[in-house]
Amino acid sequence: MLTLLPLVLRNATRNLRRTILTILSIAVSIFIFAVLTSLPNLVNQILRERASSQRLVVLNKGGYFYPLPSA
Repeated sequence: MLTLLPLVLRNATRNLRRTILTILSIAVSIFIFAVLTSLPNLVNQILRERASSQRLVVLNKGGYFYPLPSA
């Protein structure tokens, strides 16, 4: 394994543009994966906060003891 390290470093520095593009593409793909993984949790959290703050209470005109008609 250690004998391959100089070979890897020499080939990586031989074409610097390709090395930089490879590193950037790996970084962008990890970033996109992290964003897409956390997006459903964020949407659920936002919906939970919105739903808990808004309530709709419907009562019968006759009072509390008369149930609402079923639709």
